[in-house]
Amino acid sequence: YGIKNIIASSSFSVYGKPLYLPIDESHLTAPMNLYGVSKLLSEQLFEYYSRSENMKITILRYDGIYGNRQTIHGFIQYLVESLSVNDDIELFHNGTQKRDHVYVGDVVQANILAMKYNKKEAFSVFNIGGGDAKTSFETTNTIKDVLKSESKIIKSKKTSPMGYDIYLDNNKANKLLGYKPNKLHKNIEIMIKEVK
Repeated sequence: YGIKNIIASSSFSVYGKPLYLPIDESHLTAPMNLYGVSKLLSEQLFEYYSRSENMKITILRYDGIYGNRQTIHGFIQYLVESLSVNDDIELFHNGTQKRDHVYVGDVVQANILAMKYNKKEAFSVFNIGGGDAKTSFETTNTIKDVLKSESKIIKSKKTSPMGYDIYLDNNKANKLLGYKPNKLHKNIEIMIKEVK
């Protein structure tokens, strides 16, 4: 079809358990699930085509994306829905687990910036995180504040399989693409307004 320029969506899942934080694009890729493996294999295919077919390909590795009308609910969507009706929130790992979710509006921004950048390199990879890493307790309190919720936050000793901190270094995307995501508080405000 004569396509020579591609922006491809990948995931932080290609990294697996972090060896250091924040994770930059040079971090070892060692996915811990089949989803991460599928993303890494697709990246390798794209890199091959960039060489063999003279294509310009830009890979964007997203952290957990959130926004309204998600088909698969993530942590942020769960918090917004629960805090909106004043349900109590139980946070595993005593609320200390740190993540860096990225808002769908910032993902759109990253894609537009990547389209403008795409012709500069045959193959490039960028982390696209929220730029505002927070513990689950801090995230819950931020959303609770925006919603003026009366929910109780319960710190639990329960654990989850992905019970480690993981967040991305956006420096490369900031420097080369001009990517600048909003802070969590601002994005939650935008998200709530869209519902009303």
